[in-house]
Amino acid sequence: MEITTVVAGDRVSQLSFLLRYVVFGRMKSSPGSERPAARIDGNKRHLPIRKPLLHGVVRLAAVPATVLLVILLAACADQRESLVKEHLKQQIAEQSSGALLLSSLRKTNGYDQDLGGMKLYTLEWEARLAVQTDAWKAAWSDFSVLAAPPSAFESAVFGVTPRQLNKGATVLLGESKLQNTEQGWRVVDSNVKASRIDAPS
Repeated sequence: MEITTVVAGDRVSQLSFLLRYVVFGRMKSSPGSERPAARIDGNKRHLPIRKPLLHGVVRLAAVPATVLLVILLAACADQRESLVKEHLKQQIAEQSSGALLLSSLRKTNGYDQDLGGMKLYTLEWEARLAVQTDAWKAAWSDFSVLAAPPSAFESAVFGVTPRQLNKGATVLLGESKLQNTEQGWRVVDSNVKASRIDAPS
């Protein structure tokens, strides 16, 4: 399957804001707080010395390293899930010619894997598809569909009789493999493992 690289808009801005908050604290003064007054010594007026950067470093050092690690790992996890979602969204729309649309995707599991010397991350997911037009499907080796009922010959070619996808939600269980590169994560492959059709609500 063709390797697809998707640049995801992950939560970098949120992570950056959180780190700024940890380092520098609130941007505005709390109600009732007062700025230190100037000190007058004879004819000299001494202004208070403010060291926000030093205070920020002290605040950052006081934060447990495990907390920062959890924040960074959460950002990476969100990026991988959003990459897989965008990858599947494009694949489903293109291969089905718009007959199917990805409604939602939920991560169910994930693990590191060494495949022939290539280090990959496998993300298992549950995807819900919306059927936009009449469509028939035999197997989920890809996302292409038939736009009309299959003939006896077509059914013989497929080896099974394609079934019509109704207006209920088609739920797919599958996995995607991702590779970490110098320019970030990219989706290498996606496969459907099982499927079911939920009745319309």
